[in-house]
Amino acid sequence: MQTTVLIAEDDGLLRTQWATALRAADLTVSEASTCSGAIGLIKKNTVDVLILDWKLGSETASVVLDTWVNATRGGPACIVSGSADRQELRDLYTRGAYNVLDKPADLGTLLTVIRRYSSEIATRKELKHLKDEIKKLRRAVVVLAMFAAAIGAGNSDAFERVLRYVAALW
Repeated sequence: MQTTVLIAEDDGLLRTQWATALRAADLTVSEASTCSGAIGLIKKNTVDVLILDWKLGSETASVVLDTWVNATRGGPACIVSGSADRQELRDLYTRGAYNVLDKPADLGTLLTVIRRYSSEIATRKELKHLKDEIKKLRRAVVVLAMFAAAIGAGNSDAFERVLRYVAALW
């Protein structure tokens, strides 16, 4: 599964440089230059990782980070800032940022961070898939137990209830 990264950065040259490097690393990239553009992409796309410039033009990107955290239930967000003071940095981590990098972020560091996130995301997706499979297996065990009970009792009404239950599950 390929990781999708949203780059929210108002500096077009940096955004293009980062996007090119991430695409070369076989990642899918979406780009936004404003807070409203980033929020729109978060709401309509399946985005796995957010790279967010803390100052998008004249706007502070707090609403983007809050939207991200709510939409992804705490998905990986990497904040890039050249001006955040210590209090702002604490607030960023409290709000849900995984990392805060100095701007302009070193491409090697940025790629390392995104690869780590990508690995974590793949693990989360696999874990969710396995949990779904376990739920299906549990249902199958319940159905088999119900069939065995109905057959053992020789009761056609019980057998019919089992068939209705199976039909409702699948």
